[in-house]
Amino acid sequence: MSSELVDTFERAASGGRNVTELAPILERLAAALERPPLPPDRILWDAERVGEYLGVSPRTVAEKWAHKPGFPKAITLGGERAMKRWKAKEVMDWAERQR
Repeated sequence: MSSELVDTFERAASGGRNVTELAPILERLAAALERPPLPPDRILWDAERVGEYLGVSPRTVAEKWAHKPGFPKAITLGGERAMKRWKAKEVMDWAERQR
């Protein structure tokens, strides 16, 4: 769910708006909640998120771990300033194998 939607709702509710004015916001919140979450094999993490999961800095992920043999291969998105992403499931599986 988008924190932006929640913030919008809270601002509107605290501003004394009536239910009719809040209805469209509530509909958007409900639609966001109804979407099923993506499975881990479909989620892409950046170096920051990989680092959060593994307990290291994004720099450590990008400069050290990403080059280790056996570490999941990054997916490169974009052109000139390419962004590296890793499949969440592959990172989680790799971390389990390191135990």
